[in-house]
Amino acid sequence: MDKMKNANTTWYEEDIIAILEGNGIKPTEENINKVITPGFINGFRNLIIERGNEIIEQQVSEVFK
Repeated sequence: MDKMKNANTTWYEEDIIAILEGNGIKPTEENINKVITPGFINGFRNLIIERGNEIIEQQVSEVFK
């Protein structure tokens, strides 16, 4: 029973492209690669996990006051 599977979000290169374009930057392969470095991906994953755990902690605290 994994009710949290619906909370999973997948990020795509299209998300990076949209943000580059929104900042007036041409979404070339080179510019995309400048953003999605291995270090960025690792840090992004860690931050999402950390923030997700904080949100779960907050929900538990609110539900069980």
